[in-house]
Amino acid sequence: MTITIRDVPDETRQALADRARTEGKSLQSYLLAVLEQEAGFQRNRQILEWAEERARVRDSAVTGGDIAEIIRQGREQRSAQIRGAASEENRGP
Repeated sequence: MTITIRDVPDETRQALADRARTEGKSLQSYLLAVLEQEAGFQRNRQILEWAEERARVRDSAVTGGDIAEIIRQGREQRSAQIRGAASEENRGP
C-alpha cells in the first residue's frame, strides 16, 4: 500500500529526515516504523479499553450471588407457569 501526505512543511520534512538519518534509516523506513508504532499504540489502547470495561463490570455492585438469585427466581417463575399450564390442561374443557 502507498500512503501520500501532501503539503508537509519543509521544516517538518527536514526534522523527520534528520531523525531518520540519526537512527541510520531512510526517511521511508523511519516513517514506516513510526506508522507501525502508532498502529501498535492503537492496539494497546483497545486492549486497555477492554480491560477497563472488564474491571468496571467486575467492580459493579452485581455479584455472582445476585446473578445466581436472579436465575433461581427465573426458574421458579418458569416452573410455576408450567405447573399452571399443566393444571389447566388437566381440568379439560
